[in-house]
Order: sequence, then C-alpha cells, then structure tokens
Amino acid sequence: MLFPEKIDYQEFNLSYRLQANRWEKAVIEISQKHKIALVNFKALEDGSNLVGTINDDLIIKIFPPFHHHQWESEYESLQFVFNKIRIATPKLISYNVYKNNWTYVIMTKLAGISLEQIWSTSDFETKKSILHKIGKLMKEVHSLEVNEFTGLPADWNRFIKNQLANYKERHMKNAMPEWFLSQVECYVNDNIYLLPQNPKSVFLTGEYTPFNLLVQNINGIWDLTAMIDFGDAMIGYREYDLVGPLLFLCEGNKELVQILLSAYGYSENDFNKKLRIRLLLLAILHRYSNLNTQIRIPGCFDKVSSFEELEQIIWPL
Repeated sequence: MLFPEKIDYQEFNLSYRLQANRWEKAVIEISQKHKIALVNFKALEDGSNLVGTINDDLIIKIFPPFHHHQWESEYESLQFVFNKIRIATPKLISYNVYKNNWTYVIMTKLAGISLEQIWSTSDFETKKSILHKIGKLMKEVHSLEVNEFTGLPADWNRFIKNQLANYKERHMKNAMPEWFLSQVECYVNDNIYLLPQNPKSVFLTGEYTPFNLLVQNINGIWDLTAMIDFGDAMIGYREYDLVGPLLFLCEGNKELVQILLSAYGYSENDFNKKLRIRLLLLAILHRYSNLNTQIRIPGCFDKVSSFEELEQIIWPL
C-alpha cells in the first residue's frame, strides 16, 4: 500500500518524509489526474508534510491523515489571502483527497529563498529593514476582513482553553529547565487574565518565521518578497502572530524588538510589563511552543532563572 490509512508521526517521518522514492508514485498519479505533464520532480526536506516541486514552477504538498487540519487551513487560507497583500503568496492550483485520507494541495512556486538562509549572516541594517517590513506585513494581514471567512475555526477562547489543558506536558516533553517547569503553572494562572476574552478576530498565520518568509537580493539588498505555508492558520487574537518573529528573529535585541512592534503599530507607551507578560503567555501556550529551539539567544536559559528574567531577556522593551 502506497499510503496507509493509519500512521503515526514517527513512522511518517522515517518512512516517507525522508524517503522521496516512497511517495513519488503519488505525485505522478496526482499530476496525471490534473493533466500536468510531469517533466521533473524534486522532493524538499523542509516542512512537516511531504513537499516537492513539479517542473520547477509548482509546489505539491501531501498531508498525512493526522495533519488533516493543516490541509484545510492551507487551501482555505491560500484562497483567502491571494492578491490581497503587498507581497506574493502562492496561487492555489488544486486540492483534493488522494487515498486513505491522505490529502494534497498544488500551488505555484514563488521566487526567492527562505529568510532563514540569510538571517544569521545579515548585517544589522538588513535585519532592521526586514523586521520593519514584517511588522507592516502583519498589520496589513490583520486588517483583512474575516467576518465572512468561514473556512477556518474562529473560536479563540476554545483554542486557549485547549492549550491551557496541555501546555505543561508539552514543556516537560521539550525538557525545559527545572525552574521553568516548577514555576510555569503559577505564572500562567497569575497572569492569564491579561489575555483578552473575546478579542477582535484577525487572520492569523502563526508563521511569520524565517522558514516561511521568502527574500530576494534586489540590487544588492535583501528584500522581503513572499510568504508561504498556511497550514497553521486560524482566526484569533492578533498578538499571537507576534511571537514567531520576536523569538526567531529579534535575538533579544531591544532595537530590533521595538522596530518590529513599532512597524506593527505599537507606541512607546505600549512597551510595558503587561505587553511582555502577554507575549510570554502566548509563547508558552503556542500550539508548537518549544522555547529551547525557538528563542534565538545563545545560552538563554543559562542566564535566567525566573519568568520575569525571561521576559526581560527575550523582549527588552
């Protein structure tokens, strides 16, 4: 059987995602179904699904059954956001169920390379410029009207309730420091009131990270040109989207943090302890929270032993 109906993440990762020959036949069959003359196919190692290029101008994503929600978010979001913002997003070509509840999308391939490939070697001025543009981009996306967009779940309060039920187990599995695990419940319980109930709903990608933003070198300057990957999109509270770029890109640098937030629309009066706490709560409760790898500050957890210290080192406002 090409794709089994039941599969867990470990088997999927070892037997499929890292072995393109196991799923190339599916790409051939899907291409034939959509009358795409398959000249060449190349598997890509990025992402949590099966991703590859078709003929150098299309991207195919194949989702296992346990990522069904990502498939729905992907095709709904691609249609919703296309041609509505200042940078490019992929055009959805097709989506469907393949076999045994495995699903797929086909979309256009965009020019550029991931921001992750150039960030560590970029100079400070480039980082400031790109973070300013990310802040403006988030503000633009969050301004899109979502009242009639029914393609994604829109129950933010239920999402937070679900996260509150399992966040500590996640952080234990991620081997967070002992001080973190011993203090995290008190920190969350004492501060959860700072997250607004029934906030204004916006379109969240949850993915303004260097892996899902594309850049191009234009006249010797790296510029933000495209955004990809909407598998984790949902409707909810705007500050949730700030967590990704703050953790992955701002490096605990006060100027970079403030540039991103200012570009989004925050004023100096907003740079306060309550904002720091809300952001850390959202980082702790994030669907894919793994702070050991997401906080790009060398030796971060060797330098702190409390949540107040962690707030100050991640986002020194």
